[in-house]
Amino acid sequence: MPRIIDFGLAKTASPQLDGETLITQAGNWVGTPGYMSPEQADPTVMDVDTRTDVYSLGAVLYVLLTGCRTFDAKNQRFDEFLRWLREEDPPRPSTRVSAVKPTSQVTAEARGVESGPLISMLSGDLDWITMKALEKDRARRYGSAMELADDIKRYLGNEAVSARPASFGYRARKYVLRHKH
Repeated sequence: MPRIIDFGLAKTASPQLDGETLITQAGNWVGTPGYMSPEQADPTVMDVDTRTDVYSLGAVLYVLLTGCRTFDAKNQRFDEFLRWLREEDPPRPSTRVSAVKPTSQVTAEARGVESGPLISMLSGDLDWITMKALEKDRARRYGSAMELADDIKRYLGNEAVSARPASFGYRARKYVLRHKH
């Protein structure tokens, strides 16, 4: 049974030919536009690590929540996409859904809710989690996919998420939500 164990770039499992390398060469663009991390778009960065996978997971989460990619690379020049990836932040998921009406309606219907409640669901913790996974500065991004998964579990359990500044009021609201019964 196949299992996904790494979202890194695939390498061949067959024997290599003479002169062929199994190592991705620095300075070459490898990845799917829209899911590449900013460090993959920077030819000066030589130490791409697991936080690149976290960024890609954040891009997948963004699509799942909004029905849109963080950036539409289809009608853009590749160099413009790379500049955007290194310099611009995507809109928060709740902002994206509220800004694109036809898409927000389709996205809401696919989730069995109206677009207003969907925007409310996305506002707050899901915005914070997604934007931390998509952080341009990888030092402020989740350090691993497990940290991202843990924050999603905390969100689902009405616990305070690490991606959001934990004020007393925020923690108190989460406590009340967990102990409503």
